[in-house]
Parts: sequence; structure tokens; C-alpha cells
Amino acid sequence: MLDAMVARGIWQKYSFLTVPYHGVAPCSDYTHVFVAQLRNFAALDGEQRAWAEVQRKFHPDEAERRRLFEEDLQRIREMVREEFLQDFDWK
Repeated sequence: MLDAMVARGIWQKYSFLTVPYHGVAPCSDYTHVFVAQLRNFAALDGEQRAWAEVQRKFHPDEAERRRLFEEDLQRIREMVREEFLQDFDWK
């Protein structure tokens, strides 16, 4: 699904990073980070629509899709607790 987002031109690239942090909670549980590079902030306008289309393509069963992306993914986001947008210079 992630490669499909790149193929559609929504993301330019993506990566998973390991962040060794040995501090105290709540920061100590942030050990893995997912980063997706978009063309620009305007690409955000189509990201949710494209992600929904990719979900339907790879998981056509609506009940399974709902469980995976509305229930399971939400619990994963709660573990991570935050999403943010930043304009990086990717040179």
C-alpha cells in the first residue's frame, strides 16, 4: 500500500527510521518513526482520498477494511500519540 502511494505520485518516498532514545517517559516509547515525503503541502489535499482508494484496492472487503483502518490503526496511533507535518529540506 505504501508503494502504491508513491506510484500514484502522492508521496515521493517514504521510510521507517529507528530512533534510539533512552530518556524518560513519555519520550522513551518513541523508537520507530514513519516518514512520508510529499511533493508539497498541496499534495495533502489528495492524500486522504488516495489512501482510501488504495485501502479499497488492497482490502476490498468493507468489514475487514473497517477493522484494519478504523479500529486497529487508531489503536496504533494512540500508542504513538502524535502526527505532525513539517516542511523539510530533503537535499
